[in-house]
Amino acid sequence: MFQNCHNFNQPINIPNSVIDATNMFFGCTNFNQIVNISNGVINMAYAFNGCYNLNKPVTIPNSVNNAIYAFYNCNKFNSPVTIGTGVTSVNGLFGFNCHAMSSNITILATDVKEVRNMLGGKNYKKRINIIVPAGSKTNNTMAYTNSYSVVGGTIYWTTNSSNNCR
Repeated sequence: MFQNCHNFNQPINIPNSVIDATNMFFGCTNFNQIVNISNGVINMAYAFNGCYNLNKPVTIPNSVNNAIYAFYNCNKFNSPVTIGTGVTSVNGLFGFNCHAMSSNITILATDVKEVRNMLGGKNYKKRINIIVPAGSKTNNTMAYTNSYSVVGGTIYWTTNSSNNCR
């Protein structure tokens, strides 16, 4: 919808009639506004990819099931994110070049199946709290990777190497 509108920087409400927000703000390099995402959106893949200046809190509604690479290449992003109950994939959510990210990520979903490269970039070395429901399948999925340690309902992202997080 606004893909590659480099100077777009207006507040926006995504209405219930929008189901697919894939690439919606892709490449909007100067975008830095709060986005109100309706509970009708199902797909947010690559939604904010390349929004270099984005740094506002985001709530991904319960209706969304796919948030892969949603904030990929959002260099300045360092705001809290809440991920709704319907999400099953967060692969690459804050992938490559999200070096500023150190805010909490709260995942309300209890059955996230895909978490590869959720925080990536070979120079990423921060500790981030990823809060998930204790005992959920999401918790178990994330615990199988080398980059997480689980304590109660909080998963601590700890990267000590220069490899991408998997």
